[in-house]
Amino acid sequence: GPKLVFNEATESLKYNFTLLCFYIKKAVTSLNYVGAYYLAFIITTVLLFLCALIKFFENKGKFNASVLFYLFLFLGQVAVLLAILVLYVFADGFRHLIAFIIADTIVILCDKKLHKTLKVIFGGLIIATFVFLFVAKIKIPEAYYVPYLESESAERTEFAESKKELEEKMPLVSEVSRDNTVDIVLDNAVSLEAYYLLPAGFGISMCSESYIEENISSLKNKYLLVPAESELNNIAGSNGYTLIFKNERLSLYSR
Repeated sequence: GPKLVFNEATESLKYNFTLLCFYIKKAVTSLNYVGAYYLAFIITTVLLFLCALIKFFENKGKFNASVLFYLFLFLGQVAVLLAILVLYVFADGFRHLIAFIIADTIVILCDKKLHKTLKVIFGGLIIATFVFLFVAKIKIPEAYYVPYLESESAERTEFAESKKELEEKMPLVSEVSRDNTVDIVLDNAVSLEAYYLLPAGFGISMCSESYIEENISSLKNKYLLVPAESELNNIAGSNGYTLIFKNERLSLYSR
């Protein structure tokens, strides 16, 4: 029913918003290509809002066609971003943003009524954004690379050590068994890391935080992976789970 649809949309929005923040951070620190596109889109969206605000004050606090035009563009792009976060595959959605970024560039730089100083400032920001995208593209040709695995970085070393530790703590049962399956909470950015962190041969069961909370006493799989700061850590501890691994992003339990 409508409530289920609303809950699914909310879960998707929360999960993808967390991913958005994660990828934008990676764009700044590691030139992540996917994050670079979203960051560029957000920058040009903010510039549209600033243009609307400037036009509004230039018109002595009154709305006119120019103000409404920029405001319409701004709200349209916010709607596009929300639609991607709720309805679309996050890592695919970035490819559709370049058209909006180019359109924003044309609109802002071709606005004859926009002050020349603002054009220079905004134009400089847009050019810097395109340079940023270009550099990110050169560094990482593949859009879908694993952001945790970066060349000889501290993260890569930590990842390798953690993976080795889990291989020792999570022996793979030879026959088909729920002892070879991990329940993973969807509502966080650690699921991508978990895909590669878990030992080879283990299955995963993606769950929402609310589902785990409501059904933790009846879960059949041996392992449970949750966000490090989640309230599920307290619930897991009081329902027979033992903590076997933890880092700043995730906690892994066994029972």
